[in-house]
Amino acid sequence: MPSTEVAAHVAECDDCRQYQQDLLRIESNIARIPVPPSRGPEAFKSILRQLATAEPVMSPIPTLSRRSRRPLAWAMTVLAASVLVAVGIYWSMNRGGQDDQQIAKQPPVPIKDQPATYVAQLLDCNLSLAEDASPRQKAKAVAALTNLIQDAMESKPGNAPLQALAKMHHDTLFAGLLPIAQRMPPAEREEALAPIIDDLVRFHDEQVAVLAPEDPAEDKVAKSIAKDIRDIRHQLRDLLPAGVGQAKAPGQRRPRSIVTIDWKRDLPLIEALVTAGRKLALEQNPLKRAEQSHDLAEKMGEEIQQAAQVGDGARAAEYGHYVHALLTRAVASNMTLAQNAEPAPSQADLDRFARAVSETSKAIEADLKRTGAPNPAVIDAAVKAVSIGRLKVENSVKDKNRPPANDKK
Repeated sequence: MPSTEVAAHVAECDDCRQYQQDLLRIESNIARIPVPPSRGPEAFKSILRQLATAEPVMSPIPTLSRRSRRPLAWAMTVLAASVLVAVGIYWSMNRGGQDDQQIAKQPPVPIKDQPATYVAQLLDCNLSLAEDASPRQKAKAVAALTNLIQDAMESKPGNAPLQALAKMHHDTLFAGLLPIAQRMPPAEREEALAPIIDDLVRFHDEQVAVLAPEDPAEDKVAKSIAKDIRDIRHQLRDLLPAGVGQAKAPGQRRPRSIVTIDWKRDLPLIEALVTAGRKLALEQNPLKRAEQSHDLAEKMGEEIQQAAQVGDGARAAEYGHYVHALLTRAVASNMTLAQNAEPAPSQADLDRFARAVSETSKAIEADLKRTGAPNPAVIDAAVKAVSIGRLKVENSVKDKNRPPANDKK
């Protein structure tokens, strides 16, 4: 509100009173101005440049006496505030508050250009396991996860990593693959499980014996791996019709993944990915799958933070794209499924979880921005990828069919 002095002047001056009314009319109608579809920051800059060079469309400001200069300052303040409000509305609708339609127009962000890293391949298995898939599809994804563990074992990682891989291999087979196979309809088991059994037998016969022929400690681990394969083969075969799943002559070896790993740095992340994959394979509640995927995104955020501390911009950016994939393909998609489930989670629970994901994502974006990189565009692309993922999650819980949650906790 204007001061008493300004209000008194406006009451006496017809020109200023009319000008005030014009400004107030503009201010009250700003919210009604139609906003065109977003074309990105460059389009916004172009609009500003056009405004700067355009001819004025309003009548000239009336010439005022010295007595009128203070009301003029007030009037210009109102005008400036109006312009800022208009800019803010445009920016929020086109940059900071994108809806699903706007986000969908963003170009897809790949996990990584080919060839995919070993971590990217593990993550791809997790993304498949986070989907609302059939037991048969889950079994195929868990088998792919098992194959990646076997490829890592064949890379001669050394005693400590080999022991860790052997445990991951055991848990994935008996706490992942077997329960999924048991859930599978009997009519589907033969076609789905027979190729998996053949691959396990082939790995046992061709690779396990040569994992560690000279090191007694590693040889002991290799023998435990061989026993696990024999045991799981028998348990899977028991689920099949008689005579199916017997060992066959070795066929063509599946292509091996190229495994290049810094074991000291990457082993905890690999363990987290394998554990998450096994849990996702068995989880049927979409909200819990979303929560597990968010936990994995937080783990990726820790990796980004470590990379930022040592200035490894390339690795930080790579993992930023992994976060994007988790948020869009695992978290947001399962949040949408959860809202259509029976019974559906409360809106308050969905909102709380969305806020937690948003906080995690913003922290990751901040860590990425602090990371040095030879090419800043690489970091900018990763930040954009995480932001798009965050917006996807935020919009996935905007249920227009329910009233807003009254969550005061």
